[in-house]
Formats: sequence, C-alpha cells, structure tokens
Amino acid sequence: MIADIVPILLSCLLTALQLLLLLVAGLLGLLASIILVPVVIHVDARRGADPEATPDISALIAPWLGALGLELRQTTDAWEARVLLLGRISLYRRELLTSSEEGPLSSVATTTTTPLVTRQTPAPVPAASISPMSSRDDAKGKGPQTPENLDTDKKESFPQKTGLLTRASQGWTEFRPFLPPTVRLLKRLLRIVGLRRLQVDATIALADAAATGKLVGQVQAVLPFLPKWARVDIGADFVRPVSHGRASVRLHLSLARLLASIGRFAVSAGYLWLRRWWRLRQTARTLSAVTD
Repeated sequence: MIADIVPILLSCLLTALQLLLLLVAGLLGLLASIILVPVVIHVDARRGADPEATPDISALIAPWLGALGLELRQTTDAWEARVLLLGRISLYRRELLTSSEEGPLSSVATTTTTPLVTRQTPAPVPAASISPMSSRDDAKGKGPQTPENLDTDKKESFPQKTGLLTRASQGWTEFRPFLPPTVRLLKRLLRIVGLRRLQVDATIALADAAATGKLVGQVQAVLPFLPKWARVDIGADFVRPVSHGRASVRLHLSLARLLASIGRFAVSAGYLWLRRWWRLRQTARTLSAVTD
C-alpha cells in the first residue's frame, strides 16, 4: 500500500516544483522585459478657447513600448485613472477625486462679539520729575566716545556672517570630490531620456497686445533651433485674451541604462567616500600618536 502511494507523492512534488520554477522564471522574465524594453511616457494637455474651459491633462506611463500602461487624466469635474492596452483600449477605469466630494460651505456665518475692555491710560509724568543724573550716570558708565568704542559698537550692532560662510565653505569642500561623478550622471540622464515627439499647436493671448506680440516673437525666434521632427505652431490672438491650444510630449526611457548609470554613480561616489574616510582616519591616528 505504501509502495503505491510513494510514487504518486513524488510525482506530485515534482510537478509542484516544476510549476514553482516556471512561475519564478516567468516573474524574472517579466522583470527583465520591463527593464530592457523602453518605457513610454506621454503627457498631453489641451484647453479650449472658452474663458471658463477646464484644461484637459493626461499623463501615461506604459512599459513594453506602450503595450500596457497606466493613465491619469483630468476631466471636467474629476480625476480618473485608467489601465490601457496598446494605448487605446481601456481595461479598467476608476475615478479618484470628484468635485462633489468637497464639503459644502456653511451658509450661516456665526459671529462672536467680545466685550470692549477699557484701559486706563497712565497720567503723564511731568518733565521736572525726571532727574538729569540718570543721563550723566549712563554717560559715565559708557566712558568717552572714542573711535575705538564706536568701531566696537558697530561690530556688536552688525553681527558677522563668518559662521555661515564657514559652513558653506566646509560644505563645498566636502561636496567638491563628488562633483565630477554627479556631472557625468546628469549628462547620461540627458542621453537616456529620449524625446520622441514634441507637438504644440497653440494660440497665445494675453491681456496686453504688446506682451502677446513680444512673446510670440520670442517663440518664433526659438523655432529654427528645434529638431526637424518637432511640430510647433504658435499663433497670436489679439481679440480674446484667452490662451488655448494643445501640447503633446512623448518620451522613451530606458530603465536598463538608467539603472546602470545610477549603479556606476553609486560605485564612484562610494569609492570617493571610502577614500576620504580612510584619509581622515589615518590623520586622526597620526595626531593621536603625536599627542601621546
């Protein structure tokens, strides 16, 4: 009887181990695909020409080049989150905050009256009762007003800022060794974040017509320096002082390169910190040996 049950138990255990290994391998593969395949970040904002129009803002973060993403969008009176498939098919939707959740203001305003408190003003002191000896005593206590005394009084009245400058110089001295790896990290971040699309179709309208024309001229001066794939169309409206239009930005972020850059920065900064700590320790040991 036992001999018949043991093979069945062993086969069940082997099947469970295989399923567990498949599950772990699937999770590792999913994590690797999220890291290796770029993540799409898409931000879109638009506003109508109506002065009371509500801006429509949406932000999408989608791994696997936009195959499955999470979108946060502002509607007329609420914020909602959606899970999108291929950037268009909505799988799940949920409202996060609506204007109806805000509590109504109380229509009745309560006022509290406080009793008036009358204070008796002291009677004025006659000038004859003030003794001139007090001013003389003060002058004697201070001594003669020499230039040296005036300089010391000025120094006491205006406190020196040596403490702040000393702390700032010490902070700069401590941060200066970490400046090169920080600059390298920022340069890598600019290369890692790839701008794939920039589309702006807007009309600028300010209260002042001169300011509107000046701003539009400044924008037109920057347009020749933009890449060829950027589509920017900026106009001016001198009739209705309401800016409206649409702006869309699409980025591709490589998590693998980002993690590699952060790891490299951590190694460089850690090495510099350990080397500085070792030097300070050796200096402290030398000073303690000399004093002993």
